[in-house]
Amino acid sequence: FFINNFPSKRLNSMAKTAISSFFAATVAGVALIAFPWVNVDAIIIGAIMLLVPGIMFGTAMRDLLCGDLIAGTLKILQAIIQTLMIGFGYMLSYAILDDRLIPKAAAEADDLFVIQIVTAFVVSVTFAIVFKINKRHLINAGICGVLTYATYYAMESIISSLFWAAFISSVLAALFAETNARINKTPTIVMLMPGIVSIVPGGYLYRSVRDLICGQGELAIENLAAAG
Repeated sequence: FFINNFPSKRLNSMAKTAISSFFAATVAGVALIAFPWVNVDAIIIGAIMLLVPGIMFGTAMRDLLCGDLIAGTLKILQAIIQTLMIGFGYMLSYAILDDRLIPKAAAEADDLFVIQIVTAFVVSVTFAIVFKINKRHLINAGICGVLTYATYYAMESIISSLFWAAFISSVLAALFAETNARINKTPTIVMLMPGIVSIVPGGYLYRSVRDLICGQGELAIENLAAAG
């Protein structure tokens, strides 16, 4: 956060993204020295979620579907470049720490649905604050995030399809945002952006870049397809 918001005339947003990614990956790798049981992926993904252009991809697709071809294309290009900058920062850290940044196999976690629901609420409210949304809309943003993630979780369990789970939960988020916009006379985007953060495929985008850097092309394509 501090790197991304550091005022500098010499560093643009892409340079800050690369530096932030390098810092996050390096700290995660060094943390293994003192805490060998930590999940490297979880630390890095948690640290760079503000940088992963998942929402940018989502808004780009919305613009394309609405007929705004130029705006949608430019946003997709910007998102791709930002993703490459995240990969560049990770690559520099990987060159220093090598295998320390490769995640080890871990046991399956227990069902954490309740924790995930609470986290979805907190994350949606937090992103609403980051987006500088009026404080009277924060609770509704959290509710939208909870409904979106709960629907995503249920659909993924029932139909075992990431695509349809994301599609159905996104439709619900859009309906909630549109209804809230009409009732409270606010732009739909005020609810929609924080509401879909919990299902943004930032982890898949990060893993696809990581696997590509580590020379695991098939896994990279698989994670990129899941993100798409």
